[in-house]
Amino acid sequence: MQGAALASGVADWLQETLETMAIINAIVRVIHPGLFHYGLLRWNRLREENNHKVPAKSWLSIYTGMAVIANQETPVHCDSHCWVGWYNLLASVGPYMEAKMELPTVGIKATYPPGTLSALSRHVLSHRVSPTEGE
Repeated sequence: MQGAALASGVADWLQETLETMAIINAIVRVIHPGLFHYGLLRWNRLREENNHKVPAKSWLSIYTGMAVIANQETPVHCDSHCWVGWYNLLASVGPYMEAKMELPTVGIKATYPPGTLSALSRHVLSHRVSPTEGE
């Protein structure tokens, strides 16, 4: 990632997401201090490793990875790359209408407007997002 990816727009994208990542980090710090602390330790360790120094300087999130799902309905699933007791954060962004998030394990179906942030433990709650119109 150090060379080609940073030169191809990743660095610009990372810069543009700094405020969002700071807000997400603050939310995690409040709702799950242990996860925040562990993420911060890992983030600091990445900044010290030679092969990660350049990208880690631009990566503000305490999470070490991110998945982007765009314009897609997601079937009922659990996010399998999360440790027991930790949260995946689902953030909905962009202009779209009429999305619903469903948590079938607990019988919840709710509107899922842009700007929604959901913290889910993959070991407890399966979820899905309905198809929608927009981006």
